[in-house]
Amino acid sequence: MSLASRDLLQVSQDLLAVKNLTDSHISRAVSTSYYAIFQHVCCAGGDLLTGNANKNYLKRAKEHLQRSIDHKSLAKRCIEAQNPKLEFPREIVEFCNALYTAQELRIQADYNTYRRISKIDATTLLGQVKDAMDGFDSLQKKHKIAFLIWALLEKRK
Repeated sequence: MSLASRDLLQVSQDLLAVKNLTDSHISRAVSTSYYAIFQHVCCAGGDLLTGNANKNYLKRAKEHLQRSIDHKSLAKRCIEAQNPKLEFPREIVEFCNALYTAQELRIQADYNTYRRISKIDATTLLGQVKDAMDGFDSLQKKHKIAFLIWALLEKRK
């Protein structure tokens, strides 16, 4: 979807490949993996709902949408998306699982100074995020749009 989200995956991979790997490198790699998949959702929403934003008002709408996505609300929706009754394609469910897992590990990496995250855990997360993004991108446009509308817009009671 977004080149920038793929760039973030590469940054995460580069952080895990440094010669003298430290806990800080691993924590930044985990955080960067999360922001890659989060940005993927933001960019997908903007791209799919505004199309080719070549007019200023479309660019503003796209930016507004992307900046309106709340991390906590999106994580909640990702948990709900696991419900088989919603009948999301497997790729959406896996995407949601990866996003939620990445967010939880990112919180540990960024805020829990007593938890050491292993290189294996960070590398596994990176692979899961990449696979989830690939799966999401492989879906037909209608499935992505349906998921994004459901995930990003709160239905009134």
